[in-house]
Amino acid sequence: MRKLLLMTLLLTFTMTAAGQESCELEDVKIGFQAKTCAFQDYSITLNGVAATGFGNGCISFAEFPNLTNNAWTRLKLNKTYTVSAGQALCITHINFDVPEDYVMYIDGVESKTIFKTNGGQIFSGDGSWSVVVRKKCACGKDEPGAAAPELGSVAWSTSLGKLRDGRSAERINLSE
Repeated sequence: MRKLLLMTLLLTFTMTAAGQESCELEDVKIGFQAKTCAFQDYSITLNGVAATGFGNGCISFAEFPNLTNNAWTRLKLNKTYTVSAGQALCITHINFDVPEDYVMYIDGVESKTIFKTNGGQIFSGDGSWSVVVRKKCACGKDEPGAAAPELGSVAWSTSLGKLRDGRSAERINLSE
């Protein structure tokens, strides 16, 4: 009985890992646009795609906001990309268009927006951020030990909770 349980667990982890590998091959169309106060012409880049804008000498973010073009790129799930913004940006506000069934993490925190400045000072809006797109998990509450019984011969799953950065620690599934 113990060997059967161990083999079932190993098979479950193998099947879960195989399912995740195919998920990682999937890519998602992501849009982005920035509103800035820029000293000079600039670009915001993600995965080799640039959204560009012109500089206005950092006159006023409120009165003369500078919008970039809407840029679109395709990102692979669970792969880390870098968003870069600069040169000579006083205020940077980047919004991402993420499809409904997906979630974006910016520097490990779930978000669709980057906002950076230090009181509007020149170069304080420049920067680089790590972004990752993941599928939304329909895993319930993700409380440790939260079980999800299903009909069938043997079907059992439990959540491992959440990681400190808010991501799911995934689930353990047993099924026959």
